[in-house]
Amino acid sequence: MVIGSDPKDGYKDYEAIIRFYEAASAAVLDINLVELNAYRESTVGWVVDRVMARLPHCIEIPIRHTYIFHQENEAWKIVHAHIFYWSS
Repeated sequence: MVIGSDPKDGYKDYEAIIRFYEAASAAVLDINLVELNAYRESTVGWVVDRVMARLPHCIEIPIRHTYIFHQENEAWKIVHAHIFYWSS
């Protein structure tokens, strides 16, 4: 599941989530890490971070993420993501 800032930004099925990440990866952004907190307990991990994304026209967008991961064999897979804007 992926949840965004807008109430309409919610993706539950695999295909919709893949389309969301493909669209996001196509954007040209300069991303600077502001704060990163990452934790792990056994096969579960979670991250809370803040980044500043700069668009090509020098517009800056402050973004927060929360991710929950599950380790399956050697791979860590995202099982939940929440992405939203924050104000400084």
